[in-house]
Amino acid sequence: MLQLLLDLADRFPIYVVGGAVRDLCLGRVSCDYDLLIPGAEFMTHLGEISLVLGQKPFALSHEHQHWRYHHKEAVLDIAPLYQSLATDLARRDFTVNAMAMELRDFVTQDLEKVKDFHLGREHMASQTLVLTSPDSFARDALRIMRAARLMAELGFTTSSDLQAQAKKSLESLRHCPGERIWAELKRITVAPMAISAYAWLEQLGVLEALFPELEAEKGVSQNQHHAFGVYEHSWRAFLAYMQGWQTPDFLDADIRERVSLDLGRVPVNLESVCKLASLLHDIGKPPARGVRADGKVTFYRHEQIGASMIAPIAQRLRLASTEAKLLSRFVRWHSYLAQLSRQPGLHEGHFFRLALRLGEHSIPMALFSVADLLAKGEEVAKEDSYRRVVSTLNRFFQAWYFRHNEITRPTLPMNPAELACALNLPPGRWLQETMTYLEEQAARGNLRTEDKMIALAKQFCQRTENKSYRTRA
Repeated sequence: MLQLLLDLADRFPIYVVGGAVRDLCLGRVSCDYDLLIPGAEFMTHLGEISLVLGQKPFALSHEHQHWRYHHKEAVLDIAPLYQSLATDLARRDFTVNAMAMELRDFVTQDLEKVKDFHLGREHMASQTLVLTSPDSFARDALRIMRAARLMAELGFTTSSDLQAQAKKSLESLRHCPGERIWAELKRITVAPMAISAYAWLEQLGVLEALFPELEAEKGVSQNQHHAFGVYEHSWRAFLAYMQGWQTPDFLDADIRERVSLDLGRVPVNLESVCKLASLLHDIGKPPARGVRADGKVTFYRHEQIGASMIAPIAQRLRLASTEAKLLSRFVRWHSYLAQLSRQPGLHEGHFFRLALRLGEHSIPMALFSVADLLAKGEEVAKEDSYRRVVSTLNRFFQAWYFRHNEITRPTLPMNPAELACALNLPPGRWLQETMTYLEEQAARGNLRTEDKMIALAKQFCQRTENKSYRTRA
């Protein structure tokens, strides 16, 4: 893409700046390029670039004259250079991002020609993030999240001054646009060193600023089944889930590879949602906490309460509808598989219910059940409860992969309209509830004929005291 612009670079200066130069110095491939062109006659030069690329850009900021091109799989951002190159680089976030190269030198990868006024290459060699100027975070607090992303993606550490400046800008970070925060958080969450970056964000108080619901868990004790309070349990569950996502060694060999492949196919944004949900899964516990007369601590309906708390979080981060729904569903049903594992006679009908509740993302959601249990205490892996949950998870995955249609879309001998006609009842909510029950029976192998379906439907309606049915009967 950049080669197309070389002829233009002979007519006016074009500089590659920022992350692309950093990545070139690190030997990394970049598909995201920031270019500076002269501010004088900027729009004329932009038009020339458009002619060469054969497309028009769209504005990232009309005020600052920032424009973007998408060319195949590359992204090209263009901005004007009004003052000197040194002045522009001094306003960038970190020294490792405050380097530049002339376009031709960048294309030929002539690292001797890197323009580095702030010791960026030296800091890169020590893998240290250093602020280009003391007011870097004050000018844009989102740079705190960018620092965490570079830690997560590249393994950088941060200078003590950077951490001190970050703490001063937490209030400003709260007011950054949610979509910008989420864009950075997504990349942090799926990066190779995400756990270290999250620990840094927690230490600085960034997570407290972004998720006060998580902060409310601190100091909330649990019952005798938990060795840790709610906050520490949430962190341990998050860490165990991140590990389980990478190496689900507790799964049977014949499904482990299938699960790993499916996890690898989860879109990045939804992977980020699942992993974030593993940290937020118990936000409903503080408001749900109660103490019985015998002193036992309870958290009745904390899953439902937690799910109801997701909407404000989704709004703050400007999550897409699919992301918000997945986050809510994860929190609502995170403990359901563990509950099923305690059933004395586990059958295919239970797996139908589980698949119905978890939906299309059953694999990553069900996987969390092991992490949630491991986070209860150091010795949990030796207990019967752990073996039951792992066994239930393996059985569910066996059914999901090898009897998928039987547990997710079991075939019924009659459709809803035919059933309503056979029972001489008008359609309504009763019909949906009855069909769900009948699908569960079909998953168990208890329903193969129309007569059996009608008989089971009548029993269900009578047992649930369905008013429509009882009135006609």
